[in-house]
Amino acid sequence: MVQTAPSAVPPAPPPPPTHTMGDVPGSTPLPLPNASTVTDGDAAACTLLAVFDFDRTLLFEANSDTWVFEELAPDLLPLLRQRVRASPTRSWTDGINWALAQLPARTVSPEAVLSTLRHVPWDGDMTATLRLLAAASPAVHAAVASDANTAYIETVLGAAGVDAAAAFVGGVWTNGAAVTPAGALQVVPGAGGAARARRCRAAVPRAVAPTAAAAGGGGVWADAAGPSLTAAPPRLVPLRWIWYRRPPDRLRLGGGADLRRARPNVRQVVYVGDGTNDVCPVLHLGAGDLALARVGLEMEDELSELRASGDERLTAKVISWSSPADILRIFREVLAARAAA
Repeated sequence: MVQTAPSAVPPAPPPPPTHTMGDVPGSTPLPLPNASTVTDGDAAACTLLAVFDFDRTLLFEANSDTWVFEELAPDLLPLLRQRVRASPTRSWTDGINWALAQLPARTVSPEAVLSTLRHVPWDGDMTATLRLLAAASPAVHAAVASDANTAYIETVLGAAGVDAAAAFVGGVWTNGAAVTPAGALQVVPGAGGAARARRCRAAVPRAVAPTAAAAGGGGVWADAAGPSLTAAPPRLVPLRWIWYRRPPDRLRLGGGADLRRARPNVRQVVYVGDGTNDVCPVLHLGAGDLALARVGLEMEDELSELRASGDERLTAKVISWSSPADILRIFREVLAARAAA
């Protein structure tokens, strides 16, 4: 009998980039959705930077963190919130990781978690907004800054048909994700996981900002800041840091990414958000920048209080939005005004 030689096996493709900062020991890192690959020429051409929060903003209908448990283990949600409230040093991400660690015992796999996220509602006007901004590149760059994680964002965007690398030239800046040896999906905090961002309350004195900058943090969410900040309760994750610093003005993200410095000709930033953790970035925007705050949520309420009190830190123009259609309309107006200038 004639034996045929086995067919050649094609070489395996290179593995996708993975989150390597502070991974859970013994865990399997999950791929990053994308990293910013902006060329020097494109960076110099960028004059408008659009930064989006993810949960309750880009993902208008839901919060990806809570969606998972609402669908798979609703009894864990009140326990999660109770654990976070019970300790002033326990962050929301700590609570999420505790709840995710309970799922394997309920035969809920990481694949099931991500499968659930593929069914989260996505609004078509958000897709239209991202296409509008992408069509204006390289003069316009969009970026995501979120306290979610790579696995959640990649899954939701993929199910919505959004190419993250094409839509977000400025990158997707968030936490990593990994699967532990016990089979639990876990959020891996950015910047090595050792630091904990500090909640920037509206009551933080204006004088705190230069203290933080002098300590090397570059903004009012620096762990190295003085007691007035380190005594504050932990905020969600380090990569939620976005702020301006004067002088010079810089839009920064924790973990070393500096969106503003990499784009020396940016004349305007449009920041789109919804919650309390979006207030601090807005307080460090300039007079020519825009802050889009979702109607009826914490960001709008707190900025309204600051405006009414005459707080000098709030110099950006605040525009309220209530639907993705509003965001699409506002960006159309912004681009039209730029074209007419």
